Amino acid sequence: MNDKSRTRNTVRNFFVGFGGQLFQYSLSFATRTIFIMLLSVEYLGVSGLFTNILEVLSLAEMGVGGVFVSLLYKPLHDNDSQKLASLMKAYKKAYMLIGGVVAVAGMAVFPFLDLLIKEKNIANIPLIYLMFLAGSVATYFFKYKIDLLIADQKLYINTIYTQVFIFIQYSAQILVLLLTRNFILYLAIQIICPIVGNLFLVARINRMYPFLREKSLPLDRESLADLKRKVMAGVYHLFGYVIANGTDNIIISAFLGVYWVGIYSNYLLIIGVISAFITLTFNSVNASIGNLVASSEGIKSFRVFQNVQYINFMLVGFSAVCFMTLFNPFISLWIGEQYLLDQKIVILIVIMFYIGRMGMQKCINIFKFSSGLFYYDRYFSLIEGLLKLAASIYLVQHWGLAGVFAGTIFSILATKSWIEAYVVFKRLFHQPLYEYFGKYLQYGLATVVTGSIVYFLVMRIPHQSWAGFLVMAAACGLLTMGLFVLMFYRTEQFRFFYAFFMDALKNARQGLGGGRIGTSGQ
Repeated sequence: MNDKSRTRNTVRNFFVGFGGQLFQYSLSFATRTIFIMLLSVEYLGVSGLFTNILEVLSLAEMGVGGVFVSLLYKPLHDNDSQKLASLMKAYKKAYMLIGGVVAVAGMAVFPFLDLLIKEKNIANIPLIYLMFLAGSVATYFFKYKIDLLIADQKLYINTIYTQVFIFIQYSAQILVLLLTRNFILYLAIQIICPIVGNLFLVARINRMYPFLREKSLPLDRESLADLKRKVMAGVYHLFGYVIANGTDNIIISAFLGVYWVGIYSNYLLIIGVISAFITLTFNSVNASIGNLVASSEGIKSFRVFQNVQYINFMLVGFSAVCFMTLFNPFISLWIGEQYLLDQKIVILIVIMFYIGRMGMQKCINIFKFSSGLFYYDRYFSLIEGLLKLAASIYLVQHWGLAGVFAGTIFSILATKSWIEAYVVFKRLFHQPLYEYFGKYLQYGLATVVTGSIVYFLVMRIPHQSWAGFLVMAAACGLLTMGLFVLMFYRTEQFRFFYAFFMDALKNARQGLGGGRIGTSGQ
């Protein structure tokens, strides 16, 4: 695949995804607002708790998803349909097994739900949990074909189907809330709509890739051995990831109560909206990076990495400053001051976002997985998860909610913040590690300085009304971006960012054709 094709797919994936995400989260906020008005915050907490439990149960996936996607890049690049068919057959068997394991593990947790929920006055907890479990298990029977779309840079197709059924889902949920205020019916719609949407999507995928219906040969011994080695590495990564990122609500519920899970979930919703757009940006280039790594030398990949790292900073740094400044004013106007967290806790949440997997680690993580290097830091993911669990459980008993987040920050700084860069720079780029940390610290300092200036100035704007908040938000965004541009406008990375942004707009106007993504500006 040439640079022009990579860029065309990247731009198409981004703009279709951007419109879809904007549409989806507009409906999501409307639904959440009505939910809070008509149902109790404890139901939000229960939803967040069960979502975390099922993330822990997803350990049964054992890292298969990321491994298979990384293995699909080369046969897609080589148009090797026989190898693709063999891989997809193995992938299907793996996910059928995983779905069964998650179902059994989920039922094993069922008798212990009372130990995880301090509040005893919430109705239908067993039924609610079983419905969450059924929805989670169902996803495993579609995932292997959807991942083929992602690897083949056809993410926009998944986005279109998803958004159609998201619209149906949220519309039906709002109607059910207004007419019945019944959480069980609300949840049933949340489970059924994605399943039906995936059935339609899989039918489309089968038409796009006829080899999926043809008889395929088993993987050769060498490929099978490589697959097993990488899957075992994926086990460690997934285990560490789930413990590090999927246990916050469980710890909060067990030690503080589901009420605080509900309060925190509103902040997570906002972070989730922004993280989805950041993830969309990188998902749009993810397969392009995998294709590039499969066909290029390390030095070219390094130059592209420098550009992508700068884009990572611009998105994450901008978001972090806006989160710190606008979180509480927005929530106060949206649902009321009774749903606010202390600003010190908000700062911890923002730090956790900035240094985490959805933040500044996003770029290095993509290059690590796209190049298949996740084998080399497999133990550190496990160490990160165990450190996070131990630190958060200890600190929550002394610092409360702040202790849960402080434990997460500690575990990231002790492991992920440096080991992933070490592996990628040593084995893919063959460049000294100070190249990475120099930029990382430079971007971090720029975010702290900008955040301090913006917070000091913008919080002086009256924001007791929506009109005042909009003025405040506009000032925050313009001042943050202005300071970032002032700091970096002379760098090669900024010139690339500007050129790429203008190309993307031009491509969008011209029907998503042509453009560039590689080493422009280098």
